Amino acid sequence: MWTEEQISKTPAELGSLDFIGDGWKLQLPVKDKDSGASVQEVPPDALQRGYESEYFYAAVAPDGKEAVVFHCPVSPNTTPNTRFARSELREVPHGSDTTANWSWQGSHILVSEACVTHVPQTGKTITSQIHGIWPDGANANPLVKVQFSYDAQAGMGCVDVLFKHSTVPGSPDERQTFPNVALGQRYVTTIRETDGVAYVTVCTEENGYTRSETYRHPFLLSDPQWSSMRFYFKLGNYIQDCTDRSDGAYADVWVFRASVRHT
Repeated sequence: MWTEEQISKTPAELGSLDFIGDGWKLQLPVKDKDSGASVQEVPPDALQRGYESEYFYAAVAPDGKEAVVFHCPVSPNTTPNTRFARSELREVPHGSDTTANWSWQGSHILVSEACVTHVPQTGKTITSQIHGIWPDGANANPLVKVQFSYDAQAGMGCVDVLFKHSTVPGSPDERQTFPNVALGQRYVTTIRETDGVAYVTVCTEENGYTRSETYRHPFLLSDPQWSSMRFYFKLGNYIQDCTDRSDGAYADVWVFRASVRHT
């Protein structure tokens, strides 16, 4: 049974996410009481000042390691163009201007160590992404999604790496699967985009044995239209269920450390 101990530190004070307050905002699965928007957004400066809530808080895992917990219930409060709720950090490299993101040129890396301790009936939540956006701010396809998928009948999960080949809305994903990752088991994900090629490395360590796999996606060769797009990272808990009405209709994602680098 996974247990936790909440602590007096805020996620910012924990220091495990080295970019809190520096170009990232938080999206939550509740309506914004002030603006009336379908989701509440917490800006970077509020995160830096120590924002926390039932959806975003610091806790200690059973092994004594501190982490930031992203809690997300199945909720009707979603961002535009999706059916699913989220408790998730969204990169905004240039402050409030969401049209100013990074291009495919150069190198862009997000490293995170996480585990998923609870899932809804679908067994799925997305823990990190590279999302696309058109230069005018219009919504575009996600390029890379890292999804934890749990099979309740088998009692075991996996980490799915989902690559999008086409910029056409609604186009299918290519799925690569890193198997045998249990609920509560940590996995390290490195998402790197370098000059038009996306790489995702998934790594686990158990009983002194390290297991690692890297998946490669030359997306500009798949669809040259990607070169017209901009991108941003996401990290947290994007629950992949909108129908579960049970008491367990939520997902919990623990992030023990994360870092981002652009060169």
